[in-house]
Amino acid sequence: MTNASGFNGPSPAILAAGRVIDLHLTSIEDPGIPASNGMTHSVKQNGVYEPIKVYHDVDVYRIVTGKRRVAASIAAGKESIPAMIVEQPSKIDESIERLVENNQRERNFGTEAEAVDALLTSGEYGAASDVAEATGMRLTDVKLLIRLKDRLAPGGYNMLIDGTIKKSVAMELAKLSIVDQN
Repeated sequence: MTNASGFNGPSPAILAAGRVIDLHLTSIEDPGIPASNGMTHSVKQNGVYEPIKVYHDVDVYRIVTGKRRVAASIAAGKESIPAMIVEQPSKIDESIERLVENNQRERNFGTEAEAVDALLTSGEYGAASDVAEATGMRLTDVKLLIRLKDRLAPGGYNMLIDGTIKKSVAMELAKLSIVDQN
């Protein structure tokens, strides 16, 4: 919505901080980074799951977290994105927020392996390339997850899924025979 000042977006005065809304992409600052093909494809197919965090600054919403999601949404041709309006953070708080979000986003190969396996065994996705296409994942990552599932003993695979072992350990175990893994 355009308010009296010509700003395209909700009036910050009527938004409660911390509330998630669909924010029009034209009301958000340019993220200043290129969109990745994989993330753009995923946003086209699935939308954005995790809201970005923004604060209002004169006539634009400034991105606290979510620059890659904004770039991918623009490239995907979306009109809006889920956003949480927050108070303007200090530069230090903004940096901490970005580091915390990135740290929490660390890939969980166990969860990914389990999800890829579920897609392949569902019968709806016959090949790794189908899973990659549907999810926006890189084909090499999908194939690695399939290899780990195929080459790990059930105990090792379960340890990967529950986070007891990391990808690097699972990859080393997968080099051993199933018998030698036990």
